[in-house]
Amino acid sequence: MIRKRAPEEPLCLMAFKTIAESTGDLTFVRIYSGTLKKSTNVLNTRTGKTERVGRIVRMFANKREPLDELQAGDIGAIIGLKNTYTGDTLCDEENPIQLTKIVFPDAVISMSLEPKKSSDRDKLGEVISRMMREDPTFRAQTNEATGQLIISGMGELHLEVITNRILSEHKCEVVTGKPKVAYKQRLRKAIETEARYIRQSGGRGQYAVITVRFEPVATKDGDFEFVDGIKGGTVPREYIPKVGNGLEEGFKGGGQLGYPFVNIRATLTDGKYHEVDSSEMAFHAAGLLAFRQAAENNVTLLEPIMKVEVRVPEEFMGAVVGDLNSRRGEVEEVDSIGNQRVIRAKVPIAEMFAYSSSLRGATQGRGNYAMELWEYRDVPNSIAEKVLKGEA
Repeated sequence: MIRKRAPEEPLCLMAFKTIAESTGDLTFVRIYSGTLKKSTNVLNTRTGKTERVGRIVRMFANKREPLDELQAGDIGAIIGLKNTYTGDTLCDEENPIQLTKIVFPDAVISMSLEPKKSSDRDKLGEVISRMMREDPTFRAQTNEATGQLIISGMGELHLEVITNRILSEHKCEVVTGKPKVAYKQRLRKAIETEARYIRQSGGRGQYAVITVRFEPVATKDGDFEFVDGIKGGTVPREYIPKVGNGLEEGFKGGGQLGYPFVNIRATLTDGKYHEVDSSEMAFHAAGLLAFRQAAENNVTLLEPIMKVEVRVPEEFMGAVVGDLNSRRGEVEEVDSIGNQRVIRAKVPIAEMFAYSSSLRGATQGRGNYAMELWEYRDVPNSIAEKVLKGEA
């Protein structure tokens, strides 16, 4: 579907930035087609619900100019949208369209966060929720096992800025834990396993037997893929989706290590059932058991690899390159810009903790760097052993 950048076209716009304010969210938008007028309704294609456009403003730094409308090509802001977040498409209700979504990278580092005063716990929850609306690369969740709040982001500096904002803008003192790498895990090799969930304790029992083949493959978005390979009715059709649900629950649970799994295809190939004792619950439990069996002693940790660019005066280049190599870095390119050298390398995020202090010391404060997520790679065995023992 094509829309022209013209005021007479059906309305289509994207929310590209959200700022949470006490008086209501300030949502920055770009109009791709049509005309946006205040006091009208627009459709949010993500939620499938309509939102009412209240006030429209054009921003000049911290000053706001009220407007009655925005036309195709304009950039402005809407005050008071309730359920519109960064990356959402808003459009005319009668002519829906979905713009290409903004892809946000996975978080690569995490740490625990808790309020200094227990009375600030609810306030901290509200602040975190507001910050997640503003910044889609910032995530937070509660660890079910420990009850700790875990925040995740794109690097040490990112989380440092977040915690400083919590204190300075929201007057909420917090205590942080040591930053940790956001590892992932995959199956080391393909495996076929038979899971038997059989329970008998008087009366009706539980019976489900399934055979599942697991493969480490590149799935869409690194998600879990379930394939129904049953032939001949060895598992009744109504139970097959429950097997998939159980397998997916195991995938999302993180296994014994707790790190998210990626890139797994599970194919249900065979099974057995009992006319009386089989149930949806039994086959769901069998799916969960099958995943646990497949993952036992059969996982490889993956670590985030960062694309790092360091700028330093030429006299410090040798020391900086040597330091990057000692951090398991791969220096790929060295350029010159004026009297500075630009070093580009790929380095595991686990080796980049406190790098800013190290770089300042090695360059007399004259070096700077930037980094972004490049890919996930297998963790070397010697490092993985330390991670599993809690030593890294």
